[in-house]
Amino acid sequence: MEYSTILLTFAFSAGVAGALLVIPALIAPRRLTPVKLSPIECGKDPIAVSDGRFPIKISTVAILFILFDIELFFL
Repeated sequence: MEYSTILLTFAFSAGVAGALLVIPALIAPRRLTPVKLSPIECGKDPIAVSDGRFPIKISTVAILFILFDIELFFL
């Protein structure tokens, strides 16, 4: 590949990345009211209070599932 092709590809990629960062900041709503800034809760009472520790086995299985799922995607 020529140097100009690589430079043009890099410039295009940088332009797209810059546009994806700048455009949302330009079109996002800026009028924040106290109601919009207040914390929101669902109001649902918890079923049980968690006094014990969270079983780590569940999160380990989830992490392994995601790891192997991504690995199979690339294969």
